[in-house]
Amino acid sequence: MSQSGGLRQQAKQGNPDAIETLLNQVLLHKQMTTHVSLEDSWLHIALHCALDPDLQTALILIDRELSRLNSPLIHRIRIEADSNQQALEWSQEFDLGTYAQVGNTPAIVRDHSSISPAPHPPDLPHPPHSSPAQTTSLSPLKISNQGLNAVVVGFLLAIVLINVGFLRVIFYGFNVLVHELGHAITHWLFGRPAIPSVNILFGGGVTLTFGQSALVLALIYAGISYLFYRSRHYPRVLGVLTGFTLLYTLCLLTSLNMILSIFMGKGMEAIAIGVCLYLAISGYYCRFAGDRAIYAMLGFYTFFSGLQFSWQLIRDADYRTNYEEGIGGGAIDNDFVILATQYFHVDLAVIATFFLFCCLLAPAIALLLYRYERWWVNGIQQLFAVKQ
Repeated sequence: MSQSGGLRQQAKQGNPDAIETLLNQVLLHKQMTTHVSLEDSWLHIALHCALDPDLQTALILIDRELSRLNSPLIHRIRIEADSNQQALEWSQEFDLGTYAQVGNTPAIVRDHSSISPAPHPPDLPHPPHSSPAQTTSLSPLKISNQGLNAVVVGFLLAIVLINVGFLRVIFYGFNVLVHELGHAITHWLFGRPAIPSVNILFGGGVTLTFGQSALVLALIYAGISYLFYRSRHYPRVLGVLTGFTLLYTLCLLTSLNMILSIFMGKGMEAIAIGVCLYLAISGYYCRFAGDRAIYAMLGFYTFFSGLQFSWQLIRDADYRTNYEEGIGGGAIDNDFVILATQYFHVDLAVIATFFLFCCLLAPAIALLLYRYERWWVNGIQQLFAVKQ
């Protein structure tokens, strides 16, 4: 293998030094140098410009070179630029391949009109002289072939897991972990110290919960106050924080905090469905080729488990009777029984039906969050766009 081929192979495997060397070779004639780091699926590039920067051309050259590299570890790119000759604060975030097809050749140009546009060219960033703000296309994202393959493989693996007894028992531990963490995190958020643990006597899990602590609540409100202080120059963020604080206080002063703490065992399972499928679709936090399929498998396994659990509570009289008897012959009531009898005074099937809808909605929400990711990310950025 030639030295050049070895360098490209190292870069494809995610070696930051090799990627940096390739980009510096491409940008040598522009008198630009880079320093790169790879974090999850994000490639961060610090771009240093010796002369008056031609950032649009640099953006195209960088994206084109990385697209040729075709590394499975790089999905999104963030570039931050600085210059010797001018005060420059410029950054750009984009998906790999967004600018690679703009122009037929990597011509060195300064006149924007001399770049031959592709049939549907993406928005190029404004020059730093006009505005430091970045412009990003808000068009919906499409799931890549890698994402689709991962979802299909994960779906098929989950069907196997849910139907093979010993495999289901093994992966049931994932559901127990997620379930008890959901209880524990929510209890802590409302001032009650809690410890998730394994139920050695009866199987499954149990969360040990203590009384509400004034110290924990004081620390939570101190943290909220600190967020208000850090956001004091951003009126939109202050508005969101104010709404959140009022809602949090309302929950704290009413039975809503206990309802949420009890429900969030199963509620966290529904969230895990969405998170796992979102990571499988997007490729975020995936360092190896099989990571996406594993996320999809866990998401669909939790999805099928949730559907089966809620459907049996609604339709299977024997299963429902066993669930209503509780854990350890009635020593501990199950979550949905507590919600149905002590808080909402409804039939158990009503709570089970609500959870069923949560499970059904989770994959759709994951897909929509990815497809319209640019919209909600832009919305978050807009919260910080207005500064006093």
